Amino acid sequence: MAENGSMLNKDFYNLSLIWLLVLFSSQALATSEEIASIANSANHYPDVNLHEQTPLPAHEDSLWMKAVDLCARDRHWEPGLIRSFTRYVDKTEYPKSFESFWRRHSPGENGEVKKEIIKALKNGKDITEKKQKKYSKPAKPTDGISETALGLDGTLPFDTEIQAQISYRRIDLENSPRCENAVAFSFTRQMEHTAHLSGIVWLDANTGRPLKLLYAPDPLPGRIKKMTIEMLFDSTPEGAWKPSEVNITAMGKFLFFTKRLRNTTSITDYWNRKNPAEQKSLTCR
Repeated sequence: MAENGSMLNKDFYNLSLIWLLVLFSSQALATSEEIASIANSANHYPDVNLHEQTPLPAHEDSLWMKAVDLCARDRHWEPGLIRSFTRYVDKTEYPKSFESFWRRHSPGENGEVKKEIIKALKNGKDITEKKQKKYSKPAKPTDGISETALGLDGTLPFDTEIQAQISYRRIDLENSPRCENAVAFSFTRQMEHTAHLSGIVWLDANTGRPLKLLYAPDPLPGRIKKMTIEMLFDSTPEGAWKPSEVNITAMGKFLFFTKRLRNTTSITDYWNRKNPAEQKSLTCR
């Protein structure tokens, strides 16, 4: 079987969330009902409560296991270009400020990946040098909120190594335009203590390829009160599947102010870490 496309690259995903962790620094809890409500309102599924589903053991559905197999197959592909655009908006969704950056991943020495910020803007002003200096510093701890607790382990929810922590079931949802001929699953990943991730994933009914993933962590990081994370996938002519876009919506409290953020990150120009000369561009569905 050909080896293609990484499912959720941990590093680009971490960068998509870093502004959330910087802005909201202390722990805040969200109820299961809030998480379900966020997911429902964001994608117009008012009858779905992720936490009222009766999960099935992870080995009982052949379509789910196809996605697990694809995840294992597609680990070596690295995104070549990451473009992130963040809007800070008011309660009417009117944009108050903008921030964007472009980052390139390329083959480095000894099989490592070279990562560099190539451009960054804030409200139209070039802040590339400032962003490069900030990105070059070692990452700081996020007040005990682990990457795992935020779903940053790179392959949620199909990593072979975490299947024992995953429960899921098929649910009956009307398919969206991106998800024709798809089967929807609600899932929960239970982790240490009370932390978990809950969401919905749509799989191609024949191949098991993920088409769209929507989820939120519980507890939420920092002072964030609401957050949804949506990941969209595209296929290539070779039959690989790769994440092509990440959309994060968040709202939180900072002192006496409410902050609302909307982030879109696009991921393209994947290349094979085992064969760096092999590079593919996404072919959108």
